Amino acid sequence: MALSTGKRAAELAAREQAKIKIVAFVRRYWRAHRYPPTITDIGTALSIHFTTVNRYVNQLVDEGKLERDKGANRSIRLVRRQRILVEAG
Repeated sequence: MALSTGKRAAELAAREQAKIKIVAFVRRYWRAHRYPPTITDIGTALSIHFTTVNRYVNQLVDEGKLERDKGANRSIRLVRRQRILVEAG
C-alpha cells in the first residue's frame, strides 16, 4: 500500500528530526565526557532502537555531518568544522 503524500512528508520530517537529535546528542555527550558515545548510548538516550540509530548515523556520515570508524566502538564524532564550533562554544 502506498503512503499518502502528507504521511510520507511527515515520516521524512520525523526522520530528519531524529537525525538532528542524534547530532545534538553526540555534541552534548562529547562536551560532558570528552569521548564519543556508542550507538547504544545514543539509542538509550533518545529512545531509538539501535539498528535505527545505526542507519541514521550512517546517513549522517554520508551527509558529511558525522565521522565514524567502521567496526570501532566510540568512534562516532562530529566532522572537524562542527568540532571547532563545539570546542569554541
